[in-house]
Amino acid sequence: MNQISTCRQASRHNRLAIALGLSLVAFSLPSLAADPVFSIADALKFDPGQTPGGYVMNTYHFGLTSLAPSYSATLTDTGLFGADPIGMALLSPSMKLMGTQIGSGSFGFSASELGTYTLVVAGKPLAPAYFDAYTAQVTAVPEAGRTAMLLTGLGLVGLRLRRPARQQRTMPV
Repeated sequence: MNQISTCRQASRHNRLAIALGLSLVAFSLPSLAADPVFSIADALKFDPGQTPGGYVMNTYHFGLTSLAPSYSATLTDTGLFGADPIGMALLSPSMKLMGTQIGSGSFGFSASELGTYTLVVAGKPLAPAYFDAYTAQVTAVPEAGRTAMLLTGLGLVGLRLRRPARQQRTMPV
């Protein structure tokens, strides 16, 4: 009888650890989604008759309605003909410079205020194409604690599933 209750306790502990691990994973997944807060695919278009010096600037506005611990802004120059150079700058609602990037790449920043942010992409498209395509996006970076919680949950589930099942012994009647 003692062996049967020990087997039941072990089974209960396994189910509890798996449930705890899965709940940690489920709690962590929504914050790990890398859905962009803002994303744009556009081009710098150069009109030789109307653009003095050949430099072009595109301005975008997007709002933050909740704050994450940190964000990442990424610029990717996808143009076939290139620009000399292409870059971006991000301004907060109070017009504080949050960061800049020249060429393809990214920078991280912390948003301390809600409101409308301004992203400026500028460059000098080269002739004969007179345009340069790019993508820009701002994404929330997942918290380190949530990532650790996700890994802990997956580890608990994996550990419990990997353990061999104890053989049940039957008692003679």
